[in-house]
Amino acid sequence: MVTADTPLPRPPTGDRYATEFDEAPLQMWWRRAAILGGIISIALGLILVIWPEATLLVAAVLIGLWLLLSGAVTLARAAFIPEGRSAGSRILQAIAGLLFVVLGVVCMRNLSSSLTLIALIIGIAWLFGGTVEIFTAFSPATRGWGRLGALLLGVIAIAAAVTILVWPTPSLTVIVWVSGLWFVAIGVVLLILAWRARRVMA
Repeated sequence: MVTADTPLPRPPTGDRYATEFDEAPLQMWWRRAAILGGIISIALGLILVIWPEATLLVAAVLIGLWLLLSGAVTLARAAFIPEGRSAGSRILQAIAGLLFVVLGVVCMRNLSSSLTLIALIIGIAWLFGGTVEIFTAFSPATRGWGRLGALLLGVIAIAAAVTILVWPTPSLTVIVWVSGLWFVAIGVVLLILAWRARRVMA
């Protein structure tokens, strides 16, 4: 029986409650960034695949834009990743995001670069990014679709990086095709991860 002297129930307190309350809007922001990044990545990839005869200038601009976009989304994912809060994976993802941004700036500032430089930039970005994704996939804090998505991204990235770096003299067509297919793949995975994040938050 409740009387005037009965203490009212107090809201949950503690780090866990505060963390969940504070992280909800941040996770929503990350999901929107992932959706936007996925759509733009797919669009850029389709442009490269449909237009394999693109000039070196056009390819450098699109690849530079994608690196900048990917860096921003990766940094957001490192800060607000919904699946798990492993410090190690978040630090590596932050480093990968910064690397993507730096390489994107280098690519955009050197639009008349040679094919070798562009291939080197792409190869380094994908190789490091793929390694980080695989590390994240096997982190104890990553489970389910988050693990599958990270593992898939890592394997595809490393395979694409090896193709670009090992190819003796990559032509512009090869770089454009590999880059376009990779952009589409990462865009699809980002949309899947954003969809899964929405279900987790619901």
